[in-house]
Amino acid sequence: MSKRLDKRELSFLEKLDISKKDLVMEISKDFLTISSVFYQESFEVINKQFFDNSLRSLLVVGVDLRAGGTYHNINAENGFIAIQHNVDTLTRECILLHELQHYDNHINGVDNNGQDHGLEWAKSCQHILDKLNIKLNATELTEDELKSFPYTVFKNYNLIEHFISNFDYSCIALTPLPDDFNLQRKPETEIEIYKTVVCTGDAQIDIQELIATFGDEYKTKLKEILC
Repeated sequence: MSKRLDKRELSFLEKLDISKKDLVMEISKDFLTISSVFYQESFEVINKQFFDNSLRSLLVVGVDLRAGGTYHNINAENGFIAIQHNVDTLTRECILLHELQHYDNHINGVDNNGQDHGLEWAKSCQHILDKLNIKLNATELTEDELKSFPYTVFKNYNLIEHFISNFDYSCIALTPLPDDFNLQRKPETEIEIYKTVVCTGDAQIDIQELIATFGDEYKTKLKEILC
């Protein structure tokens, strides 16, 4: 039997008082990969928890990225998010939350297509710390912590194990800390600095940034390809 629904079947399902969004998702599951369904469900929960359901649905795809994720706006109305698919659940949620913050900033005119991780980015991320009851000032986070927010913050403040140990599979892993939680930062000698570059699309700018960040490592690899 064909899975295609004719108009009569669709009309019958609509009469069951199922919201159109839920109806579309239920039908679409047969045509989506498991990861795509996961991303859509995570989007719904994160949108509700951190953005008061203010974000309009957009395409979220799992791909093989060296970077964790990226947000691209196509025009004023449309965009998409790509996420590294080969990571654990908590990491995926952190990546998706990061990219959705860029999406929200773009909607509100305070983000340069996901490229900026400066002061305005820090201010925009404060609500995430507040909703997780993490008593930190986002504007005082390091450059590395802001670039990979919120995952590196969680790692540097020993929160990864807390979220994993309290993970409830009926919802997402990111739940508010208890009021009596003892927030402690790792010693500076134990904190890793990750070298990352967010591409702008301008080859000259990107190459200069790559050389400045990775130095001889990048130049050697470039020479191997070009020569």
